[in-house]
Amino acid sequence: MYARKGAFPNWVGEISIYEGDASHRSIKKHSSLRLPDETIYYGFLVYREISQLILVLPHQIQIIPFENHAWNQEKKSVFELQGLTMPWAKSTAVPFQPLLENQQASQVWIPTIQGYQTFYMNEKSITKGEFISLYPKSFYRSSYDLLPFEMSYWFQNIYWYPKIYAGSLDGKNEILFSPWMDEIDIVAKKDQNKLTSHYFKILSEKERDDGVHYLINEPIDLNNDGRTDFLINKFQGTGTSFRSKSVYYLTDEKGKIPAKGKTVPMPKKKIAGALVRDITKNGKQDFVMVSSLMNVWSMIRALTKKQVLLSFDMYLFKDDQTDYDFDHPDVTREILFDFSLQDFFIDGILPTLEGDYNGDGYPDVMYATNPRELTFLIQKPKDKDLFDAVPSGLYQVDIPKKYRVGDCTGDGKSDLVFFSTRANENDQFKVLINKGML
Repeated sequence: MYARKGAFPNWVGEISIYEGDASHRSIKKHSSLRLPDETIYYGFLVYREISQLILVLPHQIQIIPFENHAWNQEKKSVFELQGLTMPWAKSTAVPFQPLLENQQASQVWIPTIQGYQTFYMNEKSITKGEFISLYPKSFYRSSYDLLPFEMSYWFQNIYWYPKIYAGSLDGKNEILFSPWMDEIDIVAKKDQNKLTSHYFKILSEKERDDGVHYLINEPIDLNNDGRTDFLINKFQGTGTSFRSKSVYYLTDEKGKIPAKGKTVPMPKKKIAGALVRDITKNGKQDFVMVSSLMNVWSMIRALTKKQVLLSFDMYLFKDDQTDYDFDHPDVTREILFDFSLQDFFIDGILPTLEGDYNGDGYPDVMYATNPRELTFLIQKPKDKDLFDAVPSGLYQVDIPKKYRVGDCTGDGKSDLVFFSTRANENDQFKVLINKGML
């Protein structure tokens, strides 16, 4: 856990490690380490079966092993780094995922403003690799009334770095993808990291500059053919006029991205969005559609009854299909959530498929319709409906809205960690250990 103490701008940052006992009934603090004030990112990986802490500073990175129940500063590795400047305040470090698995080997990827510095890992050592250049990105086309989103503001005050996805267009040669809005940088590994760009042309010139529209661009192999496809969610409007649009592109056999994507049909007169997950574990990505009616009457119910109704539809990409069938959802559920007039959002947790709560390898559903009760739906892979209409488990517990899903005990079943980021509530966290009751 990373925590800041003191007052702005002289915060003090500290990493704390917690461990559970053999019975998994309690958890206690194991050790802690104060981070350098100028730390920009921190992350963890396992190398030579030893946990390693990676600290990214403005001009160097430090890799510190965890040995003899402590972080061994004497055995830390230090590498020079370029492309970052001093942070805007002390102890403003943010977490990042430093490890990228690709077709060749495990690599450490360090984000900078201009791209990524790579490090190669083998049995003997960690060595510095090549630098992957990427074009600087920001809302540089936005209107100037959105000062916090202008390039100079971003790079001076907020450390933003491009996200990298490893994949392939032809199913053979490795490609690195860095998406941003309706464009994507393509780094060809076989051509000495040659950098090109592809534009999906989803935004009009007016939309690109109005500060209202934005896109989430995800490179992912949708149909399990070894070629990277693309799912783009376009969000537009505000308030009751808020709408979204989802478009996907299936890369063809020649490795070409279609000029025109396929639009996912959204319910009319509803706020809707789509995401993909491999729910059935057949290697293909299934669509999950989330929608809510947003009109005058639904707003009245939200304000008076403090409730909002959300619909969830799942469209499975079956083994015998070559494309999605959006005319017939395989699973449909409607869930009534409490609505917070303070945040103007649901007063609970939206359904997530991150966890596997019975250890069978299939993703299950967890959500909270209010801040006092957790609901679980365990997937039944052999059943047509996948999830029963009746919850698999209901647990009365006070929960913050922030959470992480992971296997804390190593038994193959997901556990939950809850915490709050509000100043009056962020001095503790809650761990729910899965006892296998579902």
